Amino acid sequence: MKRRWFLAMILPIGLTALLLARRSRSRPSRLSGAFETQVLISPDTPANHALYTAVSQSDVVGVQHAFANGASANATLSWKMEGVPPEQQQAPSPFILLVQPQQSDESDKPQAIAIFREFLAHHLDIHATSAEGICALHIATRLGDLDLVKEVLARGADINAPSQLGGTPLQIAMMPTLRDKEGPEVPLIQFLLESGANPNSISPANGTTPLMQAALMNHPKTVALLLEHGADPALVNQSSRSRTSRTFTALELAQSAGSEEVVRLLRATHPNMTAFEAAVSGAPTVLKKHLDSGTSPNSRDKNGSPLLFLAAQSGSAEAVQLLLERGADPSAATQPPHFEGFPPEPGTRGSTPLHTAAAHGFVAVMQLLIAHKADLDALAGRADSPETALTKAVQANEAAAVKLLLEHGAKVGDALERCVQSKGQMPLRRRGESPTKRRSKDVIQEQQEQIYTLLMAQTKDAESQGKALCTALDMGELGLAEDLLKRGADVNVRGRDEKTPLFSLIHYLGLTRYSLSEMHKQQPIVAPTAPEALVFLEQLLAHKPDLSVTLPPEQDWKGGTALAYARYFKLPAVVERLQKAGLKR
Repeated sequence: MKRRWFLAMILPIGLTALLLARRSRSRPSRLSGAFETQVLISPDTPANHALYTAVSQSDVVGVQHAFANGASANATLSWKMEGVPPEQQQAPSPFILLVQPQQSDESDKPQAIAIFREFLAHHLDIHATSAEGICALHIATRLGDLDLVKEVLARGADINAPSQLGGTPLQIAMMPTLRDKEGPEVPLIQFLLESGANPNSISPANGTTPLMQAALMNHPKTVALLLEHGADPALVNQSSRSRTSRTFTALELAQSAGSEEVVRLLRATHPNMTAFEAAVSGAPTVLKKHLDSGTSPNSRDKNGSPLLFLAAQSGSAEAVQLLLERGADPSAATQPPHFEGFPPEPGTRGSTPLHTAAAHGFVAVMQLLIAHKADLDALAGRADSPETALTKAVQANEAAAVKLLLEHGAKVGDALERCVQSKGQMPLRRRGESPTKRRSKDVIQEQQEQIYTLLMAQTKDAESQGKALCTALDMGELGLAEDLLKRGADVNVRGRDEKTPLFSLIHYLGLTRYSLSEMHKQQPIVAPTAPEALVFLEQLLAHKPDLSVTLPPEQDWKGGTALAYARYFKLPAVVERLQKAGLKR
């Protein structure tokens, strides 16, 4: 049975699973194989059972027939779970909660609206709610029909009716905007606001307000409406699911979404913006006022982040230039990352403005920082895996940032290895990039190729190339591995986990064999279905790797030579080839 996600959101989890499993009859059924569960319809009449079936199938005629035969618009649905105490059983939910489009494309929304009208025509109690507070107005709002919402409100529904799952009707009206679809819902949002909907209601799901939602999804029309009706742009989200959770204002969310129009609208509402808010928002005019009034360009916020770091993170070259001209330290780092209430791990370092600018591809900001002698090779992060601005840019697939850093003499370090490691992977969304409009895979792959070429032009030593070779083989990137081998990569170097290229290749072959046999529940594969890897084995052996090298013991691996490693992974073709090469044990 096809269904929309909203049904799962508004109904209790257990009830939803049950309804989706059994939509036609109320005889006993199994739920997840754990408990004997029975659907209960009240009043328990044939007409109400027929109504339940018709609603579940978006059958308008069936609904009409059910009402004609005496069905109640206020019937409820619940279930009885064997072995569960009465106080833990789910409370009944009104049938009206089932009135939702059932098709994934919502092509049957007109039928759902027609069914809702049938309920209204048959004395629907618009005040009836589920245990979570969902009522008829929430459903009408979800259907997006303005006339339907007006009729429900005219009957006395609470326009700010709260619910534990979906929030208020206004927040439910905002939901289509979360799918990057601003348009048809704007008149409904406007009507709700004009009718007294609270523009500052807090979502129980993530602690955001409607303004934050609209700002994040880059919807200027909705933002303007909300501001016009009293939405408070200074509010921060109330959710804090972990000790490291940050809070954000609508302006900060708009900045992260890269919406210039929304940012402009929100900035106009912040006449008392602090210096830190101005830096985060990339507002140089406001920032200048604070600096002129005596604010130090090297000030830090409550989290220990320098003004310059915040400005660099915003991508505003004007704000960065202003701070640098006023004497901001171009290499001042943030506080080392750590859990609230606990000190940073020994050796952990904070990030500099250049780190964050490189990670986001803000080349203009990077140029300003470099011109003011920012430390190109400053380390950030954990002591066992520190990162430079170059590695940040590499992992974010920002080719222009990589090129700029290399041109100014940044040390390559392990950037080549990290480049190989990120090959084929989608990076995190860059700042200013809409969540629904990210760079395509083709663009990212092109960036990765450019970065690889740039780094190879700067990486001449065989050791660095050898470590990158180990990483490529661990990941099964045989094309990259072949290129590195041809360029003279050291075939005896040990990678981060002490494996040489030969061990890395065997490890890849072993994992391929294991994954395929597990995935398809087949008999163990005698030889991996990766003939190209066996071809590469010949190429690798032709470069005369040291076959006497052993791998230290770890976990269930007892240590030994490459031959023992191949036997451990049950790779007979590799075992035979290594024996032919002269390995005996």
